[in-house]
Amino acid sequence: MKIFGWLVLINSFVLCFANTQNEVKKPITVVICSYNNKNYYQKNLESVLSQKYPNFRVIYTDDCSPDGTGDAVYNFVKNHPNGHKVQVLLNQERRKAMANLWSAIHSCADNEIIVTLDGDDWLPHDDVLDIVSSYYSDPNTWIAYSNHMRFPGGKPGISRPLNNKIIKRNGVRGHPYVVSHLRSFYAGLFKRIKLQDLMYHGQFAPATYDLAMFFPMLEMAAGHIQFMKEILYVYNCINPISDLRVHRKLQADIDKYLRKLKPYPRLTHNPTIEEIPSMKNAVDIIVFSYNRPMQLQAYLESLQKLTSHYNQVTAIYRSDNQEYEEGYEIVKRNFPAVKWVQQFNPPSDFKQLTVDALCDTQSQAEFVVFAVDDMIVKDTIDFLEIARLMKKTGAHGFYLRMGNNINFSYMAGTSNPAPVLVPIEPNVYAWGFAFGGSEWGSPHTLDMTVYRKADIAPAFKLMHFDNPNYLEAMWAKLADKSKIGLCYELSKTINIPINIVTTYPNKNLNYYSTEDLLTSFLQGNRIDINAVYQMVNNSPHVDLCPTFISAHD
Repeated sequence: MKIFGWLVLINSFVLCFANTQNEVKKPITVVICSYNNKNYYQKNLESVLSQKYPNFRVIYTDDCSPDGTGDAVYNFVKNHPNGHKVQVLLNQERRKAMANLWSAIHSCADNEIIVTLDGDDWLPHDDVLDIVSSYYSDPNTWIAYSNHMRFPGGKPGISRPLNNKIIKRNGVRGHPYVVSHLRSFYAGLFKRIKLQDLMYHGQFAPATYDLAMFFPMLEMAAGHIQFMKEILYVYNCINPISDLRVHRKLQADIDKYLRKLKPYPRLTHNPTIEEIPSMKNAVDIIVFSYNRPMQLQAYLESLQKLTSHYNQVTAIYRSDNQEYEEGYEIVKRNFPAVKWVQQFNPPSDFKQLTVDALCDTQSQAEFVVFAVDDMIVKDTIDFLEIARLMKKTGAHGFYLRMGNNINFSYMAGTSNPAPVLVPIEPNVYAWGFAFGGSEWGSPHTLDMTVYRKADIAPAFKLMHFDNPNYLEAMWAKLADKSKIGLCYELSKTINIPINIVTTYPNKNLNYYSTEDLLTSFLQGNRIDINAVYQMVNNSPHVDLCPTFISAHD
């Protein structure tokens, strides 16, 4: 009897634990973007903080409201019994809703259910989040949206179920837009939208942000979308600064632009499941050198000293005689971990050697950086961080030669002001190539830019080139300027065009001949990379005579 009693007790405990586990509620994050809503913030927040649902939090962003909304919200939350559920973000400058949504949602875990709520609207009752959660109890639901009622008057909104016949014929972008408030989705789904598709004219879409984010998500989530039959949102029609009232023309223009963008493919896996493997050592580096062991030594030295988390470094080099080869042998001894690839049949073997390095099946790296030997890394670079930012944004490349300090083009001999730089994270910016000149408008470069191998390998296999200059020239002809690039606040590299080694007419300083530099190198002299550490240059290429030091110092 005692044994039977213990078995009953244990079985009861197991059942109780199992039921408790089954009752764990999915995390919901209500994301509120607000501007000049001092008259509405209290009703807005009370409608959320009164929700019965146990597992929710709020990210409230005040977009630098001049009417005092931010301070009012901060004090309200501080004194509210459920204020601990709210994270209040007070922008120091206005960013608009799309930028605020981008930042807020990317701060969430992939499995968090995002519910968006405008700062002047509210939820109609305290069961809204429970109802939303109930739809996500079906693991096949990735997006759930409802209809809303307008205030005042109670007139229903435009939301209704998507017509699959129209979608099959015309696609989501050819379907009348019927996905209005209340909108919910997994954060992991939103994170798969490329940053460039949330932008308009080089900046985050200033209006119609719902279409910008939902067209891609609806396409990716095809077959995983639910229309919630309940009215779960109150849309405030009396706010005089509503986009519906003041931005009709802009909304129409952005709507037209978004409908022309390329559709997203359907996802084959749940967006809450992290599919990205470890990004450790996710970047390979390929550097080109021709008769310049002095410069290559400086580049590799700066790379070794100031960068981290790269995978394989491959040096493809060419030497015209035994003396240059002696110089390269010194560099090889100094950097034994580098994979050295010599051109024995120049220039005709250059393309194949480059393609082989880019498509090396022994490397698992997803990204690649090209460099030429007259570059120097002048500040710290973490390639693991760059790989993360490339995955986060879907940007075409990360341009280490660019930064807010770049406003002149030495190669073009003209002013080269930065286009609008959109802050993505602290110290990280994005821009559209279509809105930049000279280097700012050049997506394809061999000057220390991180690219996805899969994006560029097909073009490299098709192009005809036999040296780095012609490679860059041919590649430039294939540039898609609708894409975006990333850079840091300040550039991380410089290019010192001391001399020229090919017949390609690149501008150069011609301070020293390759023979002079070789002689100096063989005598034990080296370029002092410390002399350019954290230099604030205004052009990617700098008019600078390098400082030399003895290798024995």
